[in-house]
Amino acid sequence: MTQCIDREIEIIHELAVNILKHEKILKDASELIGDLDCLVALAQGAQKHKLVPPRMMTENVISITGGRHPLQELTVPSYVANDTFLIGGPGSNGNDDRDSERDDSSEIETAEVKGPSLLLMTGPNYSGKSVYLKQIALIVYMAHIGSFVPAESATIGLTDKILTRIATHESISRAQSAFMIDLQQIALATTMATNRSLVIIDEFGKGTNSSDGAGLACGVFEYFLSLGPNHPKVLGATHFHEIFESDALQERPELALGHMEVHVDTEMESFDDQVTYLYNFVPGRSMSSFGTICASMNGIDPAIVERADELIILSSRGEDLVAACAKISEEEKQMLEQADQMARRFLKLDMDYLEHTRFANMDVKGMLQEILEGA
Repeated sequence: MTQCIDREIEIIHELAVNILKHEKILKDASELIGDLDCLVALAQGAQKHKLVPPRMMTENVISITGGRHPLQELTVPSYVANDTFLIGGPGSNGNDDRDSERDDSSEIETAEVKGPSLLLMTGPNYSGKSVYLKQIALIVYMAHIGSFVPAESATIGLTDKILTRIATHESISRAQSAFMIDLQQIALATTMATNRSLVIIDEFGKGTNSSDGAGLACGVFEYFLSLGPNHPKVLGATHFHEIFESDALQERPELALGHMEVHVDTEMESFDDQVTYLYNFVPGRSMSSFGTICASMNGIDPAIVERADELIILSSRGEDLVAACAKISEEEKQMLEQADQMARRFLKLDMDYLEHTRFANMDVKGMLQEILEGA
């Protein structure tokens, strides 16, 4: 029995030695098979999901017609496609470092075509802003790995990095708050971004108080716009409408505003029926976030939603919310008056039971009961 085991071990050892002799060939073959498997998967996906070949070019541009999110569209019965157009900076020398490789047959020339370098999305929650930002990043990424893309057509300029501030991934293993993680992501984006980069900033600044958050968000967008010929292509979304109202972020050719279209019917009684999301990209700014309607749709108590709407109206009128919240109803006012009377009657009492036989045989509960009945 022992001899058989020893023989088996010897055979296994000989096989291992023979395999190691061909280690490089086996590794190369494995990598080639892996590459082939990826290419076949991309080809099958392109055929199944109606993807189209992107047009890659050296011009610093993103031009997408009928773009879709490759994963989101699989979870909904119908998906609304949207267009995108962004122009990156030509570089610090006025010419991109890839100009020497420029294709003379290019239909889009960065020097001739004018367009925004920063697209800032506003508008309601649930309207599809985040999905719109992510689909552009995914289309750019898919184009660079050699895949077809989910769009009617796409012209993608060479991009060196995709830098994002989209999701905050917290962990108990790191002593970092959500806002700190957001700041680190933004710091990385501002440090590493070049004119060839694509930067996605979704709802930055919401982890602190509204004034600080709005200031930080506005400062980041201003920074990218101030880079001149070195500005990257930036896509952002924000609910800080005050940065527009205060003219902190002023309009300019490099800045484009957009929102996802929403149909509002205020005559409907139910909050859920008042807003219909159309998921269609529309140029321009939207002033409404419909946060209370979203709260109602997610099961927040109607009384809370109604009170929030009242406070929103007061705030829009410029009234003092502290004073408004300090107001009390007539019922509450009567209760406070009764409590005041009870307290005054109690303070007028002489607690010397020895001198006042009225309380000599009365316990404390009885005394308080008499005070309450008198009030």
